[in-house]
Amino acid sequence: LHGPGGMGKTRLSLELARAVQAKLPGGAWAFDLSGARTADEICVAVATALAVRLERRDPVLQLGRVFASRGRALVVLDNLEQCVEHLPGTLGEWLRLAPETTFVGTTRVAPDLAGEHRIAVGGLVGSEAVALLRTRLGRARSPDEEADAQALCDALAGWPLARELAAARASRGGLAAARAALASGDLGEDPARAERQRSLASCLRWSVDLLSPEHRDALGTLPTFAGRIAPEAAAAVWETDPAGALELLQELVDASLVAADGSGYGLHPAVRAFADTLPTPERRERAERAHGRFFAQLAAGLDALHGPQGPARLQALADAADDLLAAVRRAVARGDAGVACDCLRAAWAAEDLGGDPAAGAALAPAIAALPGRTPAQRG
Repeated sequence: LHGPGGMGKTRLSLELARAVQAKLPGGAWAFDLSGARTADEICVAVATALAVRLERRDPVLQLGRVFASRGRALVVLDNLEQCVEHLPGTLGEWLRLAPETTFVGTTRVAPDLAGEHRIAVGGLVGSEAVALLRTRLGRARSPDEEADAQALCDALAGWPLARELAAARASRGGLAAARAALASGDLGEDPARAERQRSLASCLRWSVDLLSPEHRDALGTLPTFAGRIAPEAAAAVWETDPAGALELLQELVDASLVAADGSGYGLHPAVRAFADTLPTPERRERAERAHGRFFAQLAAGLDALHGPQGPARLQALADAADDLLAAVRRAVARGDAGVACDCLRAAWAAEDLGGDPAAGAALAPAIAALPGRTPAQRG
């Protein structure tokens, strides 16, 4: 069971164990491995819960035989993300030694074991999410608040931990306050939870601490993007090739920190707020300059908008509209007239042909005031 922290993987796995326990001769067992970092610590955690005294010679073999002796059984290994590198030598061996045992793991980081069946645990969305939020708030909502409740649930993207914290914040300060808190990544804390899930920040810190320096740097620059993230755009910001960027993005998906769907890659608002705290000011500026240069290139294809490739180019501009406008604002702030003008031309074309040009028009005076513009840029 694979997904972000606080998505309900543990609760789902334990409910599964309860549901099938009486149907299996060997029963169902659950082991919390959140404290395990090595193969030995995995074995100690399992042996302690089983009340088995470990032998020094080969604890993995010993526990494999214990599992095999129980016949058909279900074993839940909860919180595997911090020890995935040791799973081939432990869980991999138990799978071989105890073929009648079904193992269910919960993890934020996909282990990629031979023969595994990965199930992504998603959140609760739509009317059910709104109904549950109302239940958590503990009081009836007025009709005027229904839209706010729906907007908050949409922003939460079904994340159960975020919903619980948001409900507590909304009970104190209202739904608007909860939405503002979500945008900052700070919905408050629940002291009753384990440290790694006490707040959104602690939940995300646990996941980010498992990343390599390269992946942490990559995650920290993703808030540069205002919209969906395409691999080729990420490659420009990360200063790598598109194939390498695609691999990095997928690895961040496997780490449950980036979401992927048919339209590209994206960040949950709370992940975005947390990731934005990771880079140094120098790294953030370098990423923003690379982002601006990449999207400024879209202006070079404006003359072809009315040709055979026009519809495809226009769709590309429309998809990039948020990033084009973000690039304009940043370029104006640092006095980069070239990037500002090119990105505005591309954004204006997309909005003029396929939407509302008001956002682009509002930025034009700021660019007009920049010094050092060429005659073409003034035009």
